[in-house]
Amino acid sequence: MGRKKLLTLGIGMVVLLVLVGSAFGQQSKETKTLQFGWLGSQTGWCSGLDVLNWQGAQLARDMINEKGGLTIKGQKYKLELLFEDCKCTTDGTVNSATKLVQDQNIKFIAGLAFWYASAVKEICDPAKVLRTLIFTCNTPGEIGANEPYNFLANDASFGQALAVMDFIKKNYPKVKKLVIVTPDDGAIPYIIPQITKWIEERGFTVVGKPISYPNEMTDFSPIAAQVVARKDADGTIMINGMTIHTGNILKGIRELGDNRLYAVSSPTVPKELLALSGKAAASNFATIGPLPGAPGTPALTAEIDQRLTKKYDQAVQQQLMGFNSVWTMAYAINKAQSLDPAIVKAAWEKLDVIETSFGKGSMGGLKTYGIRHAVDQPCPVYTIENGETKFGAWMEVHTP
Repeated sequence: MGRKKLLTLGIGMVVLLVLVGSAFGQQSKETKTLQFGWLGSQTGWCSGLDVLNWQGAQLARDMINEKGGLTIKGQKYKLELLFEDCKCTTDGTVNSATKLVQDQNIKFIAGLAFWYASAVKEICDPAKVLRTLIFTCNTPGEIGANEPYNFLANDASFGQALAVMDFIKKNYPKVKKLVIVTPDDGAIPYIIPQITKWIEERGFTVVGKPISYPNEMTDFSPIAAQVVARKDADGTIMINGMTIHTGNILKGIRELGDNRLYAVSSPTVPKELLALSGKAAASNFATIGPLPGAPGTPALTAEIDQRLTKKYDQAVQQQLMGFNSVWTMAYAINKAQSLDPAIVKAAWEKLDVIETSFGKGSMGGLKTYGIRHAVDQPCPVYTIENGETKFGAWMEVHTP
């Protein structure tokens, strides 16, 4: 082969190598995938809640990706959610977490709720896996100084109770004495003393001991009878519990002729409640949850409501709470500009402002939980009179 041909071949190879190198360099700047694990349940006693939470989580993923995903130090990431079914059992939760952490090396997990958060500690903490909790009942191992990688993404038991207490105080001035109703799920010793303290600090009197029931209860007539028997009370505040509990208790007390205020500090689905209680029973009732189109609705909330309603024919609190579990963690990652959970954790707990599904939120909980890991956000309260829902107010929440 002649010198001229060798020179031409050499130049051609150099050009080819440059082009190949350029292509690989461009590939490194293309969008990568950031995976969040999602621990929820499609079967079991709490699956009705988790189905709604998962709907909201998927919307958060979609909206983040539609906005271009996350950009960390110049690198773009598309968010992916890996769902694992916990089956509303401790064993199911442990097995699901093991698969995500040990088999798939996931560093960020959303979707946990209740005492199931404590079940994954031994799996997640050694790997420094950052977790966002949808809801807590404040049992040991959920949120606290000993749970450095757990963040509460929503107002939950304490924050929502504070919102409803303040709403009652402002809008029902004749109500001075309250009965507490709550599930007997192991949380009573950890939650009711603090709830009672806050109720009394607001000038209310708690009448008697809490009336409790198991989450799996189906006949709520004995609970309704106990509420009606507290003749000295002006109304009831229900702490936690699901719509199926609320609707049946409300129906029972109204059938017994009790028309006093019934206020609920856990999310209630309006259509489901009315189907259970009947319109005739649904009066003098207050609870939390979004009403699409309500005055003062933040722009992000309005978009979430619209998209959920279009796809699922409703926009309810549980969906927005699931949304927050993904959205707030993505927000913290973006602020930290890191995919190292330890760095994200340190940045998150220092945030003064955080964007939530209900508008501008803040971080709180240092005095209450012993750690500044609770996302406080505005809490929407609505009322029902004569079977008709009406927006009440946006209540500010600041967990001490």
